[in-house]
Amino acid sequence: MVEVKKDKDGKVIAWLEHYELDNKTRFCKDGDYLWVNDFWIHKDYKRSGILEEFIQGIIPRFPKAKFLYWVRKKYSDRKTVCNIHRFGKHIKLLRKRK
Repeated sequence: MVEVKKDKDGKVIAWLEHYELDNKTRFCKDGDYLWVNDFWIHKDYKRSGILEEFIQGIIPRFPKAKFLYWVRKKYSDRKTVCNIHRFGKHIKLLRKRK
């Protein structure tokens, strides 16, 4: 799924692509994992909290998901996995991904 944020003029300022997966990384409904595949935030909005808004908006729609994860390209494609109920600690790592 792709989430989009627009400014007051209707211009896209950010997007985030995510999927729901099972514990074997297969696409499924009611999976335990939310995979953040990719995201983009316009340079003028980098420090505006949009990434946190995306994640906070996604989590309630997937009540069975327990973990959120993404790949950190900057660090040799290291995967970061966090408990959804404590994702605030990890949001800085996700922000550094780009």
